[in-house]
Amino acid sequence: MNASNELNQFKTNINLVDYAATFGYSIDNRESSRSNVVMRDDQNDKIIITQQSYNSHWIYWSDRNQEDRGTIID
Repeated sequence: MNASNELNQFKTNINLVDYAATFGYSIDNRESSRSNVVMRDDQNDKIIITQQSYNSHWIYWSDRNQEDRGTIID
């Protein structure tokens, strides 16, 4: 397996919802939808997580910081 395939597996196989939960984020059911999971931490920091339909990569973005976004690798 080459490095590119390995990185793609990380981006696909690591569920960012579960990963964010290990850092104290919890799901905000009021704001989440079928396509996006909204999570907040105890500081009320808000992130949105989705799994892209075209490549199955899990991605997130911060509600407060437009530069804070990406995959598990980013």
